[in-house]
Amino acid sequence: RMGIAIAQAARDRGAQVTLVLGPTALEAPSGMNVIKITSTQDMLDACEKAFEQSDVWIMAAAPADYRPAEQHEHKIKKTKSELGQLQLEKTPDILGALEAMRSEQFIVGFAAETRDVLGYAREKLNRKNLDMIVANDISGKNTGFASPTNAVTILARDGSEQAIELAPKREIAEAILNRIQTLRMRALAPQPSVH
Repeated sequence: RMGIAIAQAARDRGAQVTLVLGPTALEAPSGMNVIKITSTQDMLDACEKAFEQSDVWIMAAAPADYRPAEQHEHKIKKTKSELGQLQLEKTPDILGALEAMRSEQFIVGFAAETRDVLGYAREKLNRKNLDMIVANDISGKNTGFASPTNAVTILARDGSEQAIELAPKREIAEAILNRIQTLRMRALAPQPSVH
């Protein structure tokens, strides 16, 4: 919901938008390039293809951190009372891969957390070398993934923080885009020379 709201708000501001969209019951928006994916690997592949042509990259998704190490072609039948051990492996680090490809792109991440939201967001902002991160406490019934509303705190590389109170996700999207625009204008502004 949040990613779709951001994509729609950017489209309505005149941006050319590519939306990488995972499995959802929500309808894909019109007026933009929509790439539908089903796995974290699919997401990485789609993001890498679209990234070079982008000016701003907003990673509002919460891809799985782990996947089964072994995939079965067919359903595993109940033959014992226990399945045994399920081995998991890390999924690709999409933000890390994109940061390594970066030229001039402004990269925004999300930190969807249930505790120490701002602490984890600050750490991720620095570790992933992001320009901005949107910290989102997903533990509330009005701020989770399925909710039509959200409340976030926007943290920027310059140390600034902006809290956005509970509002519809479209309003949150507009606030996020406004903050990106302000930070990019500052970064792109000519610096005065000192003599």
